[in-house]
Amino acid sequence: EIGRFWGRSTIALAHMLKESGSGKLVSMDTYEQPHFREILSSHGLSEYVEVWNGFSQAGYSKWEIMMPEEKPGMVFIDGNHTYEGAYMDILQWSRLLPPEGILVVDDYDQYNSGVILAVNELIVWSENFHTLELTGKLFVARKKTGCKL
Repeated sequence: EIGRFWGRSTIALAHMLKESGSGKLVSMDTYEQPHFREILSSHGLSEYVEVWNGFSQAGYSKWEIMMPEEKPGMVFIDGNHTYEGAYMDILQWSRLLPPEGILVVDDYDQYNSGVILAVNELIVWSENFHTLELTGKLFVARKKTGCKL
């Protein structure tokens, strides 16, 4: 998860992991809201969430160093909403996805033209993803087998 702000999506994603009985969520943002870890604990989710504080690019480098063999089944991007920020997040983190991995980008709407352009360039207009769904402002895609990223 790139960009957790107050942690609502973190809690929702971690609940899904808890219900499935497996998996780990790496939740990343440049800062940590006060009492965030206590909130996770009160929901019984601490063991399902690893909190990383820092910029997305630093987190990507950390992942490559600490977990080079691990591939996330899903990447949820809701971080920097500028074109440049969204572009780099999508480009870098989608490289870690295995074939058929899921990429979700939040705020694909008229208020975030940078996000729309980055998604269109790297996902919609590329041949690297299958578009699965656009629900509200959530854009969901699956990485194709043989993807050139």
